[in-house]
Amino acid sequence: MFLTQTSSFNRLNAWRRLRKSFSPNPTMHEVVSAFNITPQRTRYIDYYIPKHWPNVFEIVNEGMFCQSGISIILAATLIDLKIINSRTLHFDVISSQIDSIEGLVLKVDNKYLNFVPGTISTEDEVKRNGTVFDSHIITADKIFC
Repeated sequence: MFLTQTSSFNRLNAWRRLRKSFSPNPTMHEVVSAFNITPQRTRYIDYYIPKHWPNVFEIVNEGMFCQSGISIILAATLIDLKIINSRTLHFDVISSQIDSIEGLVLKVDNKYLNFVPGTISTEDEVKRNGTVFDSHIITADKIFC
């Protein structure tokens, strides 16, 4: 996985290999399952100010593998695989009572992706096991540039 790589070049190549490793028509569940990753750091990204978020290439290049960074990489992967075709992305800032992790969590069709690493959670599961502090809707291109 790209998280275990030590150089920027290797992390970017490993992420490319991951995206290429899926079948021609992967499901959202398959991709989310591949992101069964516990964040390595508490916080790299100021999740309250979207205009300051780094793009996905900066996140992978610099190894910003906090909850928010992983969620942005997951979103970019789903867009690259054409599983998400929306012009906008919805991220909520959530504090998890399950694993004491706080950061951005991608929300698609009233489901939370990777709130619990590698799983898709319902709104009820998130309400029972976390606190939503803020919500952001951004254009999908924001995570690429």
